[in-house]
Amino acid sequence: MLKKILICVIVALISFQIPLIVSISTSQKAGRLLEKYQKKAEKFSPVQKVGGLFSSIVNEIVVPTNIIDFPHMLSKGKSSLADAQKVIKHMKMAMYGSMIFIFLLLVLLFFLSRKLFIRNLAITGFISGILGLIVISLVYYFFVVKFDGTFKYFYSMVSTPQQGLGIPFVPGMIKSFSKKFISYLVNSVLRRNMICVGINISVGIALMFINKFVINKN
Repeated sequence: MLKKILICVIVALISFQIPLIVSISTSQKAGRLLEKYQKKAEKFSPVQKVGGLFSSIVNEIVVPTNIIDFPHMLSKGKSSLADAQKVIKHMKMAMYGSMIFIFLLLVLLFFLSRKLFIRNLAITGFISGILGLIVISLVYYFFVVKFDGTFKYFYSMVSTPQQGLGIPFVPGMIKSFSKKFISYLVNSVLRRNMICVGINISVGIALMFINKFVINKN
């Protein structure tokens, strides 16, 4: 009984890891895209010069300078970009760690169920395919259909009460940038998961056929 439970847990863990790896594999693209934006951001250096130019514009339109700290906004933006790059680095490490974890689980699964190993792999393919479809549905719903609501939720979490005060176009600018950036990654996540779902279900059907009509007959 304990052996069967352990096999079920291993199958579930492998099935969960596959769509996770496929989704976070887009971190490579995200890293390249952030490097591209970083190069663009470097054109705004030095911060003091841009800040001085912006301050003169603020003075011309008689807006209190204590409301808008443009140099601080730029430096904070660069810091956020560095933080995002760290997150992407961690995503890459998590992806490689998950791949090693899957390999170890497959070895363990083989030793626990040699006779039913092919069947268990087929079940893993079906479950990971279903989980991949769930991932596709959730990503499409929250980041395509309901992007505005998702953006407002996350923006309200990271923004401070003073952020954007006196600069009503700031949330719109961030939203415009976010939509282009996220759209690029979402399309990649959806495409990769669709391919993975097709492969997993196809492999599951093929392995089930092999298990039923080839292995069982022998």
